[in-house]
Amino acid sequence: MEKTDHPGTHSKTGTQGKTGTSRGTANPQTVDLVTPVAPTPGAPEVPEAPGATEISGATEISGAAGSTEISVAPPPGAPEVPGAPRAPEAPRATETLRAAGSTEIPGAEPTKPTRPRLWDRNFILLWQGQAVSTLGDVFYQVALGFWVLAVTGSTGLMGALMAASTVPRVVLGPFAGVLVDRLNRKWIMVLMDTLRGTAITLVAVLAFAGRLEVWMVFAAGVLIGLCAAFFDPSVRSSIPDIVDRQRLLQGNSAFGMIESLSGILGNSLGGVIYSVLGAPVMFLVNGISYLFSAGTELFLKIPRVIHQNREFNYLQDLREGMRFIRDTPVLGLFFINVGMLNFFLSMGGVLFLPYFQRSPGLGPAQYGTAMAVVTAGSVAALLILSGVTIPHSKKVPVFIIGASLFALMRSTIFFSHAGAVMLTQFFIMGFTVAVVNSIISTTMQLLIPSQMRGKVFGLMGALGGGLIPLGMALGGVLAEVIPIRVILTVTGLITGLGFLPVFLSSHARRFIAGQNPEASEE
Repeated sequence: MEKTDHPGTHSKTGTQGKTGTSRGTANPQTVDLVTPVAPTPGAPEVPEAPGATEISGATEISGAAGSTEISVAPPPGAPEVPGAPRAPEAPRATETLRAAGSTEIPGAEPTKPTRPRLWDRNFILLWQGQAVSTLGDVFYQVALGFWVLAVTGSTGLMGALMAASTVPRVVLGPFAGVLVDRLNRKWIMVLMDTLRGTAITLVAVLAFAGRLEVWMVFAAGVLIGLCAAFFDPSVRSSIPDIVDRQRLLQGNSAFGMIESLSGILGNSLGGVIYSVLGAPVMFLVNGISYLFSAGTELFLKIPRVIHQNREFNYLQDLREGMRFIRDTPVLGLFFINVGMLNFFLSMGGVLFLPYFQRSPGLGPAQYGTAMAVVTAGSVAALLILSGVTIPHSKKVPVFIIGASLFALMRSTIFFSHAGAVMLTQFFIMGFTVAVVNSIISTTMQLLIPSQMRGKVFGLMGALGGGLIPLGMALGGVLAEVIPIRVILTVTGLITGLGFLPVFLSSHARRFIAGQNPEASEE
């Protein structure tokens, strides 16, 4: 996979000298490179000046204190001049290459290379902006649901309003990804967050004035979804360009933690804040959070994507993305895997609430506790992954164990209603699904070249976003004729079978382990 330089991983170099030739009068700031010749017979030998710099043509620089020696080998094929000093043998690269800007002192221990930091300026700017806007978004969804019910009293209208922001993501995802790969990703993020922040702030102002109507909220929801169709693949495509490949799993885990923690804080505090401050204030908070995110993104430094074909042809670029997915079998496996996870997990996930409601000994309180435990498991996994580096050799066993445990817990989740057993299973489910998702996301980011990421992630977002509501709808229909426990068991087993192609593919295992040439550590 092509890998561009990461701004956070550039070594700082010292001042580089310029080598050139000089004709005519000598410049006191330049050094003439003169081929050594034999002395004229009978001429007195000129002693070497103390501390003088010997220049014989090429590249050895030693850093002994107080002196600099530069030796340059004669050009290949040049005749040897009798009596001329012989240039020393060029040292091996491994003996001369050191950390940029360092000076090798004879007898000193070599400097150990330092691993690149994850939390550098670029990463912090993007992460904090996402954290603020995501938390504000959860507050907005909670306030929006309460507002619609208070104004209309219609749960159907509330559901339609929630879906208004989802449809543009699904429909426009593949097409938006093409533009994400062609345009400046930083400015896409800034523009999309600015549009969303402005729209939601306007909703808040209208709500304060008592002039907000349902159709206005629908229009804002469509605009939010449209912006997300461009924004989401821009972020996912940019993370590998600002995070070193050795830290990419940790970086993805840190971003995944935003969703989990925002869900906990937003859903637990959203109702309380709504009852105290009301919907207009919560709308305003979300609008400001998007504008804050746009402000932090202005200072990001994201490398531009270099295209061999500079002429932009939209349909040609879209077909190129399709061909890339078709011609990369490993990528196809991950697409199938992600699709199955979204479809079958949503089919069963939508049935947790009615199962708790209908089962003796369970109820709404137990349901809330179980969902909190799932989220706690995900947060625990993401905290560990964001702070611990998993060696490449361990990633495949971690992935296989995590996926297998998840499928086992998911298919046996309600075999026992004992509180400790059931909650332990929910915790393991949350923990393992976070591990599996982080590894899959990291592997795909390393597998996909920078100029293809927007298209591929746009298609994947459309696939996942489209399959989730289909799975939920099918799960609800099947629950009318099939016991919910049976549906949960079957969907859990199918999810486990969906991982088998990845387990059995040697190419997939190598990519997960980072053993392909582009993704391996240098």
